[in-house]
Amino acid sequence: MNDQVAAFAELTTELLVAGQVDDLVAQLADPDLAEEWDDPAVVAAVAEPYGRAAAGGRLLDVAVLRRPDVSLLVPVTGHDPATAARRSTGGLELDGLVRGTVAGTLAVLLDGKVGLVATGTLDVVPVTGLDPAAELRRVRGRVAEPDEQLDVDAATVLSRAARFLAHELLGAGGAALDLAVEHVRSRHQFGVPLGSFQAVRHRLAEAHVQLTAARELLAAIGADADPDVHLLVLKSWAGAAAQTAVAAAQQVCGGMGFTEEFGLHRSVRRAHLLDGLLGGWEEADVLLGRLATEGRVIPDRQVVLS
Repeated sequence: MNDQVAAFAELTTELLVAGQVDDLVAQLADPDLAEEWDDPAVVAAVAEPYGRAAAGGRLLDVAVLRRPDVSLLVPVTGHDPATAARRSTGGLELDGLVRGTVAGTLAVLLDGKVGLVATGTLDVVPVTGLDPAAELRRVRGRVAEPDEQLDVDAATVLSRAARFLAHELLGAGGAALDLAVEHVRSRHQFGVPLGSFQAVRHRLAEAHVQLTAARELLAAIGADADPDVHLLVLKSWAGAAAQTAVAAAQQVCGGMGFTEEFGLHRSVRRAHLLDGLLGGWEEADVLLGRLATEGRVIPDRQVVLS
């Protein structure tokens, strides 16, 4: 880890531990840092601790759009942006999700471009379901056609968002695994630690291997990969690894893993929520299989690396 990446990781961890998420977003939104987000190592250094902390706020907007005054609208389900912004008579019909407080300007993905629209007339409702701490908001309504666009295409925005969410997923999965490992080390049954049982060790080892493999793939995936493939591979590998980790953690922690004071529920909720944003890992696998039959990628969530 070079000094610049280490500085990002240190700042992120320090402010998250202090509960200063808004301060973190404000500092990382510095325009002078915009180009730093092009480095996958920087994204990992910020997004993984963010996922571990199961924090809220608008960090995704900053990492993807590089603008603190714009919120990104993502689909309610799946990864197709056309489901969040559709043309209708006299303008656009919007129905999507935003993370954190909704800014005065919304970025919508339309026809391969990123348009900017005002949010003043839109209906904004907090999503309080599985993971209220994620601060998701559903944004719906009708607006005029965008009269301004960002200097970035929709495919790049989706790839950036997928990478950030993928590392967030690995952070959530890693936090769950750490809690589980500590639990089986300290908890005893039949006079020995739970971690001494082979079945427990194998389950946690499998989760660790999947998280490590996904992290290595995210670091190695070629920047010039097909944008569709890039998004699907990131969400597929990270989502599957995170789901494996939280499921293993819940199993080995037993009833303790469901109690509020234990804290595992935060990682479990966040992993399930993040997996669904921009399409879950199972959906990504199906779509990758479809691309494989078209000869664009080889099967089993693989991608050509540069």
